Amino acid sequence: MLFLWSADFLHAQKKPPALSKDQISAMKKDASEFFKNENYREALIRYKNLQVAEPDNVDFNYKLGVSYLKTNIDKKKAAEHLKTVIGRKDAPKDALYYEAQALFYNNEFNEAIDNFEKYNEANHGKTNPKLMLNQHIEWCHNALDLMKKPMDIRFDNLGKTVNSPTADYRPVVAVNDSLIYFSSNRKGNLGGLVDGFGEYITDVYYTTNLDTSWTKAKSTGTNINTETYDEAMYVTPNGDKMLVYREGGDADGNVYFTELKGKQWNKIVPFEVELLTKEKITGAVISPDGRTIYFTADMKGTKGGMDIWKIEKDTSTGKWSDPVNLGDAVNTPFNEMNPWIFPDGKTLFFASQGHNSMGGYDMFKSVQPDPRQGWSKAENLGYPLNTVYDDNDLQLNGTGMTGYISAIRDDGYGETDIYKVSFKQSLINPPYVFVKIRAMTPTGLPAKEAICTVTKKSTGELMGTLMANTSTGTVNYSLPAGDYRIKIRSPKIGKADDDFEVKGDEKGNKKILVYVLK
Repeated sequence: MLFLWSADFLHAQKKPPALSKDQISAMKKDASEFFKNENYREALIRYKNLQVAEPDNVDFNYKLGVSYLKTNIDKKKAAEHLKTVIGRKDAPKDALYYEAQALFYNNEFNEAIDNFEKYNEANHGKTNPKLMLNQHIEWCHNALDLMKKPMDIRFDNLGKTVNSPTADYRPVVAVNDSLIYFSSNRKGNLGGLVDGFGEYITDVYYTTNLDTSWTKAKSTGTNINTETYDEAMYVTPNGDKMLVYREGGDADGNVYFTELKGKQWNKIVPFEVELLTKEKITGAVISPDGRTIYFTADMKGTKGGMDIWKIEKDTSTGKWSDPVNLGDAVNTPFNEMNPWIFPDGKTLFFASQGHNSMGGYDMFKSVQPDPRQGWSKAENLGYPLNTVYDDNDLQLNGTGMTGYISAIRDDGYGETDIYKVSFKQSLINPPYVFVKIRAMTPTGLPAKEAICTVTKKSTGELMGTLMANTSTGTVNYSLPAGDYRIKIRSPKIGKADDDFEVKGDEKGNKKILVYVLK
């Protein structure tokens, strides 16, 4: 049975009081049990106190360093403890490997490479494949190359009203990014349950952009959140439909669906198609035309680990195809995850441990200009958007000039925080403009549930048929420069027809159109 230490004693920021031999013995037993069960969060708290009590203790320094590496609390601090272990007679055999990892997180790449290679030599080239030793060395070389040509990018932390002392991650946005959904394992989640790793079970939250600040994060409520793991994966460009990942209890790790009615989300239900796999789905996104679903899973035919797959809908029968692997341009022998497709339907963003990642997962982009062509070779989005940490979620607003990520940065409030990222150049070519269309009744009220269709004027190409928000009467599009035709229909209210132009140089890459139905 674990000893019940007081929270104030274990979490104290100041130097803790001296421990007696009996206290050290009891705390060591607790810490060892947590470490053995991979609850590194609780182990770290205890080893911090133990290391202060015995600064030269090899076991305490080693396990404290490893605990830092296994959490996102502060990986950089691992180095100072692991360095004291190296060369000691009673040092664990893998201490050199973990010190190399710690050097890697401190951007000391050449020193990290030396230690990884020394560890490999000490083991005569026979290391555990799970350590991904060669991949770590390659990440170091990739990091050295990518950091020579940094991106011109600005990071803005969404602030304490949004981010918590724990992990806030997986931001999800529509083309209108005035509202963001994200996942969090903060205290206060529904059920207040803690998993075996010492973390609260994840819930979905949202925040609204007030131009100069973000509103306090709020739970999306019991129609989406449960006592299981709940994570938003994707919202449609118009922001009215959401895909949710759920695991635990009766949930099976597959995809769930909910639809916005007014200002409230309906209760989530299993998605209309189970993606033809019994494997866990860690990410899923629907193409803008609704005919293709991209998802990640580790299933038969994988290139290695989790791959990105697609299924396509036959518009004549309504049936979905068998899963198709996106191929070598996208997938690698390592893991890929979190696919996200831009409203152009041609630009795919995803995370990968392979290609030329500079550490763990990096964000990549691949383009398919024509469905008859394959996907282009994955392009690393670059440093400092990508770092030595796992960078595995990015979603853009309708302009391609602004995105949202979760990241570990020095100005963070906890572990991973939600950041707004502003790019000097759009990640989409050609650049897109966010177009907000507002349908109104003759009396000036929102034309709820009006149907809006936008086509290219020159070719008749359908850019999207969307239902106006049932509360605001708005429809959101993301469009490149060009001439367009719009038709709005409401059986109870009336209609509107018009032609409009997107120049591509609109202020803020945004355009607002208001139509009164008659």
